[in-house]
Amino acid sequence: MQKDIDSVDYTLDSKIVYQDKLPLSIASATSSDFLSPGEEKKNLNLLRAFWLFHETRADDLKESPELQSHIERIELKLDMQSEMLSLLLQQTVKLPTPVDFSLSAEHLTAIHDTLYSQGSLVRAELYLLPEYPKPLTFLARVVGEDSIGSAYAGKFEICELDILAREMLEKILFRHHRRQIAQLRHSKT
Repeated sequence: MQKDIDSVDYTLDSKIVYQDKLPLSIASATSSDFLSPGEEKKNLNLLRAFWLFHETRADDLKESPELQSHIERIELKLDMQSEMLSLLLQQTVKLPTPVDFSLSAEHLTAIHDTLYSQGSLVRAELYLLPEYPKPLTFLARVVGEDSIGSAYAGKFEICELDILAREMLEKILFRHHRRQIAQLRHSKT
């Protein structure tokens, strides 16, 4: 039986979930596949970069407006350089198609174009920062699949992610959750 995207209920066990539409690729993997130490280090570096890119500045600079103004000018220059570099990278790197997904520290749900059997292993590459074309890479086990037209909605259990990378991911997810709650509170006032 075919379902539409709104009728698929793959709610994640965690209440702290990151939902977005970003480039994601999912491919079959085998039990002999694993993340190399280099890939694990790249994951950790990517998560740290994501953390820093979305960090809000502390208010401790209010005491020194001159210093704050100087730092803001430097940040503006760095932002412009980063944006120009990311535009160059985007021209040379072909990212996967952005898809709707939900991510917790334990699970990923996403729309994809290949049917995987329950229990099979997949390799997922999620581009958390499309302007920085380096994916968060992890292995996951298929725990559910539903047909949606010519695509599939899948739920995947993340089964191989370095402890430090998982902790950083949890911090990012928690901060994102806190910001969502703050936005909801702000919109109600």
